[in-house]
Amino acid sequence: MNARTMRNKNTHTAGLHLSPLPSESRIEVDGRELLGVRDVRIHAEPNGAPTLELELVTYEIEVDGELQTTITTPAHETLIALGWTPPAGTDA
Repeated sequence: MNARTMRNKNTHTAGLHLSPLPSESRIEVDGRELLGVRDVRIHAEPNGAPTLELELVTYEIEVDGELQTTITTPAHETLIALGWTPPAGTDA
């Protein structure tokens, strides 16, 4: 797979509805509203497609042993909208 194919595979349509009031702002990717977004950055260069970088609300923890993890439905839907595939054998 070449770089052009990879770029096209990861191309999405984004909609930003920004307001001075954060509660009235919305971010959509491929028509699906994304929830749990902490930060938004847009980068554009001449003759190139703009890049939308999203930072999702997450917390980092370290565990020495086994841990069962779950994610909220909005986070799950956001990750899938961005192209994430849940691991095989999960309830996701």
